[in-house]
Amino acid sequence: MNNNPFGVIHGKNMKQITLKNIDIEANIVDMLAEVKITQTFKNETPETLQTEYTFPLISSVAIYKFEVEVDGGKTINGIIKESYEANQEFNEAVKQNNNNSDKRASNNKSDLFQCSIGNLKPFQTTVIKITYLTELKNDDDIEQVRFVLPATFRTPRHKLSKGSFFHKNNNNSECPISIIITCKTTSVINKIESPSHFISTEWNIDGNSKIARISLTKDVQLLDRDFILIIKSKDLDQPRAFLEYNEKTSSNCIMLTFVPTFSMTTVRSELVFIVNTSSSMRRDALKFRKTIQSLEFLLYSLPQDCYFNIISVEDNHYNTLSDKSHQKSKTIFSKALEFIKNFELEYNYEECEACETVDIYEPLKWAIENSLSDMPSTLFLLTDNNVENRDVNIGDFVGCENLIETLTNVGRGYTQFLATNERIEKKLRGMLRNAVTHPITDCRLIWTAANGEQDVIEEIPALFSGNRFTFYCIEENEASVNDTLLLTANSLEGIIELKFVIENIVLEGNKIHALAAKKLIQSFQDGNSYIHNQNNGYMSEEQIEEEIGSLSNLYNIATSRTSFLVKDEVNGTLIKGEFL
Repeated sequence: MNNNPFGVIHGKNMKQITLKNIDIEANIVDMLAEVKITQTFKNETPETLQTEYTFPLISSVAIYKFEVEVDGGKTINGIIKESYEANQEFNEAVKQNNNNSDKRASNNKSDLFQCSIGNLKPFQTTVIKITYLTELKNDDDIEQVRFVLPATFRTPRHKLSKGSFFHKNNNNSECPISIIITCKTTSVINKIESPSHFISTEWNIDGNSKIARISLTKDVQLLDRDFILIIKSKDLDQPRAFLEYNEKTSSNCIMLTFVPTFSMTTVRSELVFIVNTSSSMRRDALKFRKTIQSLEFLLYSLPQDCYFNIISVEDNHYNTLSDKSHQKSKTIFSKALEFIKNFELEYNYEECEACETVDIYEPLKWAIENSLSDMPSTLFLLTDNNVENRDVNIGDFVGCENLIETLTNVGRGYTQFLATNERIEKKLRGMLRNAVTHPITDCRLIWTAANGEQDVIEEIPALFSGNRFTFYCIEENEASVNDTLLLTANSLEGIIELKFVIENIVLEGNKIHALAAKKLIQSFQDGNSYIHNQNNGYMSEEQIEEEIGSLSNLYNIATSRTSFLVKDEVNGTLIKGEFL
């Protein structure tokens, strides 16, 4: 477990350099967000300090810019290098500059980003800028999307404590936080709200009803919870296909996004509810009761022919309602309600001491091994962010958001993250509806060029009614706005065919390419890439490293296999950033 502080730190005790301020700028365009985090640090001691920088991150975002500025001088941009090559260059630079930098080797845990900064002179200021790309999350309304800025990515290793870079640290009494978001949609923006913070919204920027600017209304010294922004825009659920041309790679990338709405037949299904009832959940009474209410709502909403079971995950063990799933009946339903009631029985919230993490692997393994074989099975995981997987490496991720995202990717499902004060019924109803309908299978995307040539793509994300579908495809051949996309799939009702025409706009740059590359990298890490599928699920570690390294270098994305190198050509200073 790594409970080290974040930001710029120094010494064996990892003391924090004073964080003076944080500026966060986000540009939202349709379903994509570019987030730039600028942090200003100052060495307020009369000593030269050997420093390094650590930043928590979610695996699904793509870091594509890393910049360092010292004492108001020029900003130096980082470039991606293979880890082996970057290590060689960095070590050589350390020798030449007699800089006793303590460089840590990557251990393939891609929820931490670290770089060795080197010597910070007395009273010297350094500014670190990280820019990343991310998709907007689906919300419970099909014309709504959700932008989330994680406060501290609060996982067991990213606790909200004096070690967080969004929290006041020991060295500074004030650290102003500024958040400014510009939002641009393809249709009129109908509503913008935040269930987490007080915001101010400027509408009709430059006379355009599709553009708005959002900022915090109060001075914030502590971002103690996720910043959540919900955006509602007309026809946001409608299909859109964007084409981006990358001059550097001479490639085209398509981004297809829409919210499918299918009228599907319900089938007899098995649902297993895995509920985190550990001390980390119980110590927050409001959060825990909300989780219990969610479970009760799901149970009351179950169809009569549904089979279900409940697994309660405690600090060091787990309990099951039954040895196997049973059909919903008055007897089993009453037993389930009694089982849930015992979660809170004689529990003292004030005396609760949370354990660091809860092992989720064993209950998941039990649920899968004991699932019914004669009907579709779905797992519901209700948890806060203090869960981990201690026994098996699922992808490269250890943070809660990373672990859950990976589980849903591999299990072909999806996630819903809720704020404590948000209503849950609509989200849960939609998830339950998808869980008891026959799964949509054999999804394929047929890309037909203007000249009639076709490319068939079979590695397609799962389709769920009411849940946003976003897909990327990088094509090295020539593409144009006259190309068409045909999505086909099989359902209990028959074959599904959806046809899309690429928007009559060709974008230029690397943003869509970068997110596409990040998705592809994630599929290599999760073990469900197109190469895995072509080889019966097998891909050697050497192949994985080669593919990830190639994509990272090509699209300038930091991963567990690559590093950012920042070199000042004037004084020869070299900084290396990598994932830990």
